[in-house]
Amino acid sequence: MPSGNTTNYEWWLVSKTYSSSTLGQPHEVVETLMMRRRDSNDLNFGAELANMIAEGAIPQPDQDYGGSTGTYLDTMRCRGVTGEKLDSIHCKVTVRYTTLYSDAGPGPTNPTGLWLPASTEYSTRMRPMQAWRRSWSVNPSNIDESAEIGGTNINTNGEPITQEVPQLQFRVRQTFDSSVTSMLAAVAPNVDVVGKLNNDTFYGFVPGTVLCEGITATKIDGYTEMYEVVVDFLYDRFFHMSQMADCDVDGRVIPTDTTPTPGKGAKTVKWKRISRDTAAFNSVFSSVGYQTLAQTGWWP
Repeated sequence: MPSGNTTNYEWWLVSKTYSSSTLGQPHEVVETLMMRRRDSNDLNFGAELANMIAEGAIPQPDQDYGGSTGTYLDTMRCRGVTGEKLDSIHCKVTVRYTTLYSDAGPGPTNPTGLWLPASTEYSTRMRPMQAWRRSWSVNPSNIDESAEIGGTNINTNGEPITQEVPQLQFRVRQTFDSSVTSMLAAVAPNVDVVGKLNNDTFYGFVPGTVLCEGITATKIDGYTEMYEVVVDFLYDRFFHMSQMADCDVDGRVIPTDTTPTPGKGAKTVKWKRISRDTAAFNSVFSSVGYQTLAQTGWWP
């Protein structure tokens, strides 16, 4: 008996292969069918492809795998169909289903449900900062302009020296299924924080030290419904501040009244940065669970 049939076609399921992987890698089911026309005439796979799809003999791309197992199998979609002519009657048809969803893994709190990938990437870089003073008495803090910072002049011929400040850039990656969450809904909360500073602790960094630099949303190759949303952040332990000297109405630095060693420097130096709005950055995560997954690198 054939495994299935339609008006014009019948087929036998020859094999079904299951391939499971880790979170972030595709899971796959491959079905191999032996198919023929019911009238035993020549099966021209290329010429009859549209009709085979219309009758439901083979799935069309993006068609659901089907089922209600409560596992990632329920989220699989058809990603491609291959037909191979065997003789004047039969064709071998290979149907490939994949998904990026994973069942909950063996995390410390034994989470349940289906998950999509979420992670964080880290890299360091250096920011050149002009410096007029060393051994300052007023440290940078979460205000746009400080009081006179004190310390010792370290200028060269009345000009500041360049000091490098280490920064940490980190990228928050989340995968979204646009058939469940529209891309507008996934991107909009992230756009609202671009160019702002954190107003509460974020990734362990105190308010005012993290800047949201931008967002990208890119479709994942081979998946019509899957997109990756990446939000870029930049941590600066100096609160993104620079040492700025007070200037007169002509824009010239106001010098000290005396000539201290190693030379005359700026009379008044403050920590300054451009004024920025603030936001609660944890809103970029689709849920608390995905926040934990992205920050810990393992199941929440």
